[in-house]
Amino acid sequence: MHPRNPGIHAALTPDKPAVIASDTGAALTYRQLDATANRLARALRAGPVPPGEQLAICLENRPEYLAVQWGAHYAGTYYTPISTRLTPAEIAYVLDNCGAR
Repeated sequence: MHPRNPGIHAALTPDKPAVIASDTGAALTYRQLDATANRLARALRAGPVPPGEQLAICLENRPEYLAVQWGAHYAGTYYTPISTRLTPAEIAYVLDNCGAR
């Protein structure tokens, strides 16, 4: 496991905040981050995006974003972040060119 993997921190300091939103104060602990990422990884592996495939992520800037990103990483997918500020045409362009399912 990579030393920056949230699972390492969840084992050592499970209740320490992993991420805190500066605008709202919303937080995820390392335990929550790792558990959510693992649930998503299992769901991805079970069907829609198998390991080695491309996943597009279009989410607002919020603490859960990191859980989705780590879940994709744990699942062995490639992922492309897409800004929520793009127009539908711009999002379509990114999707067409990144190869996401």
